[in-house]
Amino acid sequence: MGGFLCLLWGGLRFADGQRVSLQSLSWYITALRGSCYRTKTSRSGQPWAIQARGFLSHGTWSWVAQWLMALDILWFRAHNAVSDADFLLPMTKNDGFAYPLVPMPYSQALHWLRHFCTLPWKHSVIPISANPGDYTLHSLKTTTLSWSNQLAQQGLITEEQRHLQGHHRRGSMRLYSRDDTAGQLALQNTLIVQVQQGHRFVTPLYRGSQRPIQEPSVSLERFRKTYPEYKWLFLPFNGASADPILEGVPIQQDPTKVDKEASQDADSSDSSSTSSSSASSSGSPKTATEKIATLDEFDEFVVARITKIQHMMLLTTDSHHPFWDNRHFRAACGARLPRDDCIFDTQLDPSLGMCRHSACFKRWQQVSNLVD
Repeated sequence: MGGFLCLLWGGLRFADGQRVSLQSLSWYITALRGSCYRTKTSRSGQPWAIQARGFLSHGTWSWVAQWLMALDILWFRAHNAVSDADFLLPMTKNDGFAYPLVPMPYSQALHWLRHFCTLPWKHSVIPISANPGDYTLHSLKTTTLSWSNQLAQQGLITEEQRHLQGHHRRGSMRLYSRDDTAGQLALQNTLIVQVQQGHRFVTPLYRGSQRPIQEPSVSLERFRKTYPEYKWLFLPFNGASADPILEGVPIQQDPTKVDKEASQDADSSDSSSTSSSSASSSGSPKTATEKIATLDEFDEFVVARITKIQHMMLLTTDSHHPFWDNRHFRAACGARLPRDDCIFDTQLDPSLGMCRHSACFKRWQQVSNLVD
């Protein structure tokens, strides 16, 4: 089940997930990164990343961590060569796994996927009306793309993020951005936060307008557990810690208290504060041509947003960044804001969130001190 969830959140085809070297995985507790050494559309590798938490977890312990630990023990006991560990789903036999571990075939994976669709979910009183035969392994890849399309219509997710989530080619500029995974993580974070806040996706009509799947109502459980100490036996993760690139991901947020925390606690995470900031790279040092847009320069500071998260903006001479008031600006936290879709302002809107990435937040504090 963990392997299927990895394919779903990573936007991967079944064959892609069976071409991943486990020794190349990068685990930072808040996110898992990896690369397919070959895919349907690429022979040179395809990077991917998934948020560690799902809809239910509000702590540092997550389904990703539990799945990776199970994989670690499985491969350690298998005594296979390290070079053989290049797939996410091992073949099963009866109630266990086939040894030596070999990749699970498509037919068996389809069987398990449809089997999991029939589980309620044992203690649920809600009848499961969906037909397991409606799902194929390609459904795993298309699920997040379908969900994100619905949020894109509300302006919460960009088309670029959807292209990155689906691993679709879109020009040469991405080659030089050096990071195909930041947009994926930002998209997934937006999906998770929206669901935790009560948004429910609808299942669109099939191609050809056949009967849509009837979705049961869902009431989310919530749990908060702490990531335990664990010595990795097979996977190269010893020494893994929280990912500095994902600093600010609300792994301990309570969606019922988001609005209060956003205004009262500077260290808390806004419900969607990382929609854009989790997509950013670590803040780069200011150059001679960049400085904080403060009162000294404009008689007012400058913020900008593309969703409901406001970023502190820095002056820059790079013409690829957003343009406003005859000048170019970039987000202090490094979030890649689109050039033409930014909404600028000279004051914070209290009804919107503030980017909690340290680069934006520290500059906001500096400006606040200047104002005072």
